[in-house]
Amino acid sequence: MQFKLHGYDAAGLLIFPLGPIDLYGKLGMLSWTASGSGASSTSGTDPFYGVGVGFYIWKIGIRAEYERYQIKDVDRVDMVSLSALFQF
Repeated sequence: MQFKLHGYDAAGLLIFPLGPIDLYGKLGMLSWTASGSGASSTSGTDPFYGVGVGFYIWKIGIRAEYERYQIKDVDRVDMVSLSALFQF
């Protein structure tokens, strides 16, 4: 069965700056709604956590991140992302 998951999250970051590199941990909550083929819609609020590394030169940065979501009744939800940042 395939599901579509939509939601909003809020998280806190604990950042360890090491020169142009930042290591960080993330902890937060996800408010979600899921719907699937042949199943009724369900929703909830569950925790998530993550780790990441960022590299910064001047005001430009690149961030790689791994997050794991603990969503009830779902076996496992993982996310890996790569972001570009411009700080002003």
